[in-house]
Amino acid sequence: RPVFADIQPAAYGLDPDAVADAISDDTAAIVPVHPYGAACEIDALTELAADADIPLIEDAAESFGADYEGTLLGTFGESAALSFCQNKILPTGEGGAVVTDDDGIARRVERYRSHGRVSDEYFQSADSGEYVGVGTNVRMSDLVASIGCAQLEKVEANIAGRRRAADRLSTGLADVPDVEPHAAAGRGRHVYQLYTVTLETDVDRSVVIDTLTEREIASKVYWEPAVHQTRAYSEEDGESASLPVTEDVAGRVLSLPIHPELRPAEVDRIVAGVSAGIERGRSTAPSLEARDARSK
Repeated sequence: RPVFADIQPAAYGLDPDAVADAISDDTAAIVPVHPYGAACEIDALTELAADADIPLIEDAAESFGADYEGTLLGTFGESAALSFCQNKILPTGEGGAVVTDDDGIARRVERYRSHGRVSDEYFQSADSGEYVGVGTNVRMSDLVASIGCAQLEKVEANIAGRRRAADRLSTGLADVPDVEPHAAAGRGRHVYQLYTVTLETDVDRSVVIDTLTEREIASKVYWEPAVHQTRAYSEEDGESASLPVTEDVAGRVLSLPIHPELRPAEVDRIVAGVSAGIERGRSTAPSLEARDARSK
């Protein structure tokens, strides 16, 4: 079973101190997420993994093209997972990839994606189709791969458009009380796969969402309940791990519209909607205890 560690309150990435406390002789790997298009504290986590002599496996699903002090995310660990889902930085509709510079890992992934066979080209060749391990069928089709190749040519324009929209959102929200945009950990390029803000505890998030909906502005809450509180990962007796920062942030984050073609007037509408929602929701916010009870 996974062992969860708490996050940093502003950057939402794994807290290296919490990870250090969680490492034991049974720890198989450290698996940090780069949240919403920006780096977690990846240098410290890389050092922890090296000191413990365990692999670092990056979840870079949301951060294609982002970097940490000039080094691309997904290249720090032994391997990394990427997502090409329809709302990601490099969308192909669905799909993803594993990147690694380890030949052994690459061979295992190639076998796993194609039923655990020696060769994944057994329809086109006379190579052995023998099963040599556990696997499934997650081969990317030629059509989806061709979409991905075309998207690669546009990915920097995609990122630039997202960053322009995010800059305007952040500038507008700087004058709005009780809301804080997501901040990257350390120095690096944020690609804004999502634009997520944290509301202060005296603001009722549901009122902000309702206000935005009334104005025909989409918003979404991800990861509430937090993953460790879900039925899949809670303890057998129904009690989940205690991660106070994660649980607090999960009750206050809200993702706002972001895409490369977002126009300035649309950004200003979003800012105005958030401002109005915060004004309406300031006096009706549930307590942290009430949010905890609701998520269980």
